[in-house]
Amino acid sequence: MDPELIPEVEALFASRPADEWRLLENAECCLSVVSTPEEVVRDPQIEALSLILSGPGGAARLAPPVTLRGTSARPALHAPSRVGEHTDEVLLRHLGLTADQVRSLRSRGAVF
Repeated sequence: MDPELIPEVEALFASRPADEWRLLENAECCLSVVSTPEEVVRDPQIEALSLILSGPGGAARLAPPVTLRGTSARPALHAPSRVGEHTDEVLLRHLGLTADQVRSLRSRGAVF
């Protein structure tokens, strides 16, 4: 595409609402409307697949759209919202340290 045409094409697409452009999705042309985050969380297919997860503070996030055999689409841990949020869980449950070992690491400043 000629770079000089980009502003003209942008103005053309901005001139009509997304629903009007969706009418062309089944035509023989290369077109796909990009959804806003608000539209994604209300999408019937996303809802049917249960791909919206609640995070800390009720923040919505997308689950992985595919799963491997024998695994869950639900992450074991949510992304941390503060430093050290998962420290105890990782050290105690996943690495098998004792509470005394974790306290020792904390007292020496090795973990938060």
